[in-house]
Amino acid sequence: MATIDIYLVTKETIVYLTREMSFERIPAVGEFVIIDAGGLLPHEVTEVVHDVDGSARVVLGVYESPNGEYEVYEEESDFREDVAELQKAGWTIASETSNTVYKNEP
Repeated sequence: MATIDIYLVTKETIVYLTREMSFERIPAVGEFVIIDAGGLLPHEVTEVVHDVDGSARVVLGVYESPNGEYEVYEEESDFREDVAELQKAGWTIASETSNTVYKNEP
C-alpha cells in the first residue's frame, strides 16, 4: 500500500489530491502510472519517498516538457471535470490554491 499524491494545474489553480493505492511494486521516478477515473489518465512519477516504517509516498507531478514548460489544463471546465472524476474514484482534495507560479508572458 502506498500514499499517492497528484497535482492538477491550470493557469489559475493548483489542486493537490491524495489517495491510498496498492501496487505489485512501487513505481519508480520517471515511470507513468495510469489512473482510471472515468477515463485513463497517465501521470509521471516525479518523486518516491520510502519511510522507515515501510510505507511509501508516490508523487505524480505535472508533466514538464524537454524545453522546461509545464503542461497545464487550458480549459477550467476540463480541469474541474477531471477533479470531480478523481473524487468519485476515491481521491481526496488535500489542498486547492491559486497558481502563483504560472506567468503569462508574451
